[in-house]
Amino acid sequence: MKNVDRKKPKKAEFISEAEEMAAHGITKMTIEYYCIGKYRYTNLEGAVAQAQRAAREG
Repeated sequence: MKNVDRKKPKKAEFISEAEEMAAHGITKMTIEYYCIGKYRYTNLEGAVAQAQRAAREG
């Protein structure tokens, strides 16, 4: 029969979000949205086009 190490595993140390991201080369970005009615756009041109379509439809 093999000897088995039955010690409890070490508790995981707390790692901050920034440390976790840095360890994996992950970056976080903030995205701005332009909202018109129930629609959301990531660029102003799309929001303006939707506003113009809505104005034509009346």
